[in-house]
Amino acid sequence: MKQSIPFYMVFALIASLLIACSGKSDVSYKTEETGANRNFLSLSDIHFNPYYDTTLLKQLIANPANKWESIFETSKVTGFGYYGWQTDWTKIDTNWNLFKSSLDEIVAVNPNPDFITINGDFLGHEFEQVFVKYYKSDEVAMRDFITKTIDFVSSQIEKRFPGTPIFPTLGNNDAFCGDYEIRDSGSFLSRTAPIFARNLKGLIDTQEFNESYKKGGYYIAENPNNPRHKVISLNTVMMSGKYLDAKNNVCQSLPSKSVIDGYVQDMFAWLDKNLSEAKSNGDKVWLMYHIPPGINAYSSIDATPAYYYQEQYNQQYLAMVDKYSDVIIAQLGGHTHMDNFIVINGSTTPNSFVHISPAITPVYENNPGFLEYTYTPSSGELIDYNVHGFDDVQASTKPNWSKEYTFSTTYNQDKLSPANLKSVYTSFTTDAAAKKHYIDYYVVEDTAQTIKEADWNYYYCAFGNQTAETYSSCLARLGQ
Repeated sequence: MKQSIPFYMVFALIASLLIACSGKSDVSYKTEETGANRNFLSLSDIHFNPYYDTTLLKQLIANPANKWESIFETSKVTGFGYYGWQTDWTKIDTNWNLFKSSLDEIVAVNPNPDFITINGDFLGHEFEQVFVKYYKSDEVAMRDFITKTIDFVSSQIEKRFPGTPIFPTLGNNDAFCGDYEIRDSGSFLSRTAPIFARNLKGLIDTQEFNESYKKGGYYIAENPNNPRHKVISLNTVMMSGKYLDAKNNVCQSLPSKSVIDGYVQDMFAWLDKNLSEAKSNGDKVWLMYHIPPGINAYSSIDATPAYYYQEQYNQQYLAMVDKYSDVIIAQLGGHTHMDNFIVINGSTTPNSFVHISPAITPVYENNPGFLEYTYTPSSGELIDYNVHGFDDVQASTKPNWSKEYTFSTTYNQDKLSPANLKSVYTSFTTDAAAKKHYIDYYVVEDTAQTIKEADWNYYYCAFGNQTAETYSSCLARLGQ
């Protein structure tokens, strides 16, 4: 009797032919599993500090990144770091002990995720200044050291998750010239491109990746389980009002404001093109970046509303999200170092949201944390997430990780969507328990530095309003 070919085999064959025609290779799409929920992991604001033991610095400078782990293992420094900003710069951010502990816990939580996102800030704060203080003023050596640090952080994740795609995004500290100093078409982008491309192999068009990433630090890739689901990584650092500020710059020259605007407009044009193509093809998209849009609550307390982006770029970005709200399924961010979300309002109803991953570094008095997401590859929808945190990092003599909470059971929601997150957001005005959960979880595992009640209205209004006008109206309604 003649047997028919199973449908899933036909589908897989078609998918493989499409991949071959697209120029992508070396990836096996699990197309028969796209209907089931799967998991991925998200890290942000690692801020790795290789200076935590200055006795090792000359060895690190003299050796390639693949030798660094064995060098760090000889350190006599114990403990997992310190809360807050320290007068001794070697004691801020993420040391090897904390980074290693984080990776060990991530593997224990999920040794086989579909992929891992890194939402920006690989490098520790004041990275260039500390290099000069403890070594010398040597631009060539410093750039080599920065490149090796990026390579080391990426390689350590890759080592524990061999074959797992890693989607990186650049943060404001990731540069050769200082904080907020990523240069368009600069050597930092050229030197880090092959580091990041190796973990995206098969999910990117290599030529397109090199063009967009080396030009401005942004790129488009595919979900390893569904080529119809795109991940677009943006360089939102360029949109910040602090971008290429002379006081942060350790290099010599700065471009004009018109040239800087050209960088941003090129990225907007590129984004519009890719979102338009996704819409035409019926594809779905996640936007991923470091700095989120909207109002910076911390900087706006008792003062004029402060934007994360320059106001004109904030408006452009919100218009872009509104235009493609049926294509953009989710947005993933970092930068705040906290576990929080932003509901983005469209012309009439919430049309998108940003979920922000907590930081590994405890520099803002937060506990280290990371996310494990559940999503549906066929639709791109985010379904749920677990937050894992390291409590009392400064006093702990051994790793103290635990699962903090699960979104669905804490807030009684079946998935992450604009409507559901809007419902959670508005519940904070009537549901004291929900509000307390959010405030406690904001810093991961509840530290003394969580949102103070006196400041709550500023944070609340920032989480649901992305313009100065709507933010101020929100405060007025609350009597602030």
